[in-house]
This record gives sequence, structure tokens and C-alpha cells, in this order.
Amino acid sequence: MNRNVLLGGVVLLTMFAIVNSTFASGKDEIIETGEIEYKYEKKQRKVEKTKEKYLDATYGIWYLNWEQNDSPDNLSIDFPVEHKFKIKDSIAHEVSISGKYRYVKANIRFITSEGDKIANKKSKIQKLLGTFLVYHRNIDSVFRYISSNTDGNAKGFDEKTKNTSYIEFNTDVRMLDLIFYPRFLLRKYVGVGIKYLKYDLPQSFYIINNGSVVSRMIEPSMEWKGKFFTLEVTNLRKIIDNPDRKSNFSLFGDFKLGYAFSVDTTGENIEKSGSGKYLKGDKGYFTEIDLGGIYFKKLFGRSFYLKGGYRYSIYVMETEKDKTGLYIYARAKSVFSGPYINISVVF
Repeated sequence: MNRNVLLGGVVLLTMFAIVNSTFASGKDEIIETGEIEYKYEKKQRKVEKTKEKYLDATYGIWYLNWEQNDSPDNLSIDFPVEHKFKIKDSIAHEVSISGKYRYVKANIRFITSEGDKIANKKSKIQKLLGTFLVYHRNIDSVFRYISSNTDGNAKGFDEKTKNTSYIEFNTDVRMLDLIFYPRFLLRKYVGVGIKYLKYDLPQSFYIINNGSVVSRMIEPSMEWKGKFFTLEVTNLRKIIDNPDRKSNFSLFGDFKLGYAFSVDTTGENIEKSGSGKYLKGDKGYFTEIDLGGIYFKKLFGRSFYLKGGYRYSIYVMETEKDKTGLYIYARAKSVFSGPYINISVVF
């Protein structure tokens, strides 16, 4: 009898130890079947395990509409001289390679396109994007570098003289992004950071005195520099970070907003003329949107995914306006937009 009581006591102690160790392991326990067990809820859900290392290659096409224009604020300028640099409705080709190893991921992407012909010269664009991402338990960090160059001819129109003119142009853009994704901000869905933008382009500008336009001129080499606070809301990273999965379709949305806390601008000829003190940067903002869907499929032992959607981005920067004094006014706006589709294979 004492032996049975002793044996029963051992069994009870063993069961208590198992239960206690289970609860002590934390709120969620990942078990080998890939399920999460909830301590206080009688339910389970499937989870996808993030692959620790992989390499993927991507090819895509983008039906691209790009426009850079220096249209002024029409409330300030009665008869503007504006130039629009366009690459309209052209096919852009993009290739990229991504790699991940444990807590680090890198990506490099190249985009090229040729557009419409103006004054016997074709417009073209070349764009390079590099991204470096570091995963951490509490916060993910993303560093991005973007270089973009376009050249061609722009068409200008003077509403006062009704004259049409052409100007050869070359624009050069450099961007640096640093974005952080704290886990307490809806895990990976919200990012905050800063952006630095440097933009060189030919630019129409206006010399204004006490609200009246004194002169309209072209600066062949205007340089804009902007520093922006950025906010991103996205579910795209959550989807892409799990490339090794079964067949699956997901809708995604990626929204980036930025407001400039510093804008500086200079013009090569303006500075040489001694008029640089009348040219002061004032404000800037940008919006980037990427909407679409991703379809994953396992074939031949590899993971493939097809991604398609619509991209739109707009950047605007403007100089300071003084209604009672002498100042130089200029405004630059750049827009990228269009549907795209690409296919990737994960190795």
C-alpha cells in the first residue's frame, strides 16, 4: 500500500513538473509541427518559419511614365515658362538579386528604359537601387541607396510669347534612406526614419520683386538638397521575409510619406551672377505608393513568386517666397508611375 502511494506521488510530481515547465516556457511555444500553443486559449494557428539563408533572382517589366517639370505655383506666376522632361508610356526593364544570411539581407536592383523622342533625341533613364537590412529581435534597420540618371530633350512653352523651345537636359538624383522598424510599432508594419535627397537638373526660375515678375530665366544646373522625416506603413516586408512557403496569394500595400525639415538650393549661374542670396530653399515633401499582389508557388524543388501591382511616387521641392521683397522663385516636381510585374526564383 505504501509502495502504491509512493508510486502515485512520483507520478503526480512528474506530471506537475511537466505542466510547470510548459507554462514557464512563456506565453507562446513553438513546437516542431510549426504550431503556436497559447497558454490561456484553447486554439492553435499555423506559422511560417523564416528561412535563415537564401538567394533569389528577379526579372520584371514596368510600364513606366516618368515626368520631371518645373511648373511654378500659378498663383504666384502669371505667365510661366515651364519645361517638362518626359519618358512617357515606355517599357522599363528591371533585374535584381537578393541574398539573406541569418540576420542580414542585401539587395541590388537595376532599372533601365528608353522613352519617346523629342527633337530627334530619345529620352532615357537608368536607375540603381541598393538595400542593406539587419534583423534584430526588437528592431529591424534598413539602409537604402538610390542613384538615378535621365537625359534627353525637354519641350518648353512661353504663354506670353507663345513660343515653343527645346532644351537638352540631364538630371542626376542621389538618395540615402535609413529606416527603423520597431517591433512595438505593430511589429514589422510601421517604419520611421530619415531621407537625404540630392537632385541636379536644369530649372526654370523667376526673379520677382514685390509680387511682380521681373525676369524669367533658365538655370542649366540647379541643385536641390532635401532632408526628410519619413513614415512607412507596409505589410510587404512581412510577406517577402517568408519566401520558402507553400502555394499562397497575398495582397500587399506599401505607403511612404515624407516631409522636409531642411531644403537648400543653389544654381551655378545664379551664384556666379551674385544673386544666390535671393535663392532660398523652403519646403519639400514626397509620397511613394506600391499596391498589388504576390503569388508563391513551389516548382521543381524551388520557390517561385510572381509579383504585380502599381507604383506611384511624387517628389516636390520649392523655394521661399517673399511677397514684399526681391527673391528668386523655383519649384521642381518629379513623378514616377505605372503598372509592373516581375517573377523571382529562390535558391
